[in-house]
Amino acid sequence: MPRITAQRQSDRRNAILDAGRSVLAAKGFDGASITDIARQAGISDGLLYRYFADKRALLMDVLAQFYVRVIDNLEAACASAVGFRARIRAIVATHIAVFVSDAALCRLFLTEVRVATNYRETEIYALNRRYTSVLLLVVTDGIAEGVVHADMDPRLLRDMLFGGIEHFAWRYIANPGDMNVEENAARISDILLNGFCSTTA
Repeated sequence: MPRITAQRQSDRRNAILDAGRSVLAAKGFDGASITDIARQAGISDGLLYRYFADKRALLMDVLAQFYVRVIDNLEAACASAVGFRARIRAIVATHIAVFVSDAALCRLFLTEVRVATNYRETEIYALNRRYTSVLLLVVTDGIAEGVVHADMDPRLLRDMLFGGIEHFAWRYIANPGDMNVEENAARISDILLNGFCSTTA
């Protein structure tokens, strides 16, 4: 039997990840089966298990791939924004947009991964910290520039911003529909900025 090249293995793994993302997003974790995913990837169940130990391992890699993409998007949005207020608005808008464009993957993260007892030991937890650290850096810079109250705890603001948006966006995740990202991002940003910026900002 000819040896499978590293490129072929990589291509096959990516095909499984693509199929896993599609099937898991459409059917949910409990509703999706290895057979469904393997069929969509064009391989046998047995071959899929050569790449992933089980459905949960596949889910974790699908979400890790998702997180890398959204981190890149958030960092790019912040890099292109000029000024503290613009960077905060960029973070809020980008975060809300994730819930709109990837509602099914956000639902999988919230219902299958973050509630797990070993969540803090996973790669997803580390990626989530990297994602939210973008805001921590912006706030820390804002304090140094005198734009943000000196006694502001960046971690408290992180929890309020991401937690508040998650609560707000859950309605959309549970019942997908139209959402005006820019309008809601502006409203949320203004509430936050008016609360923690100095009067001279």
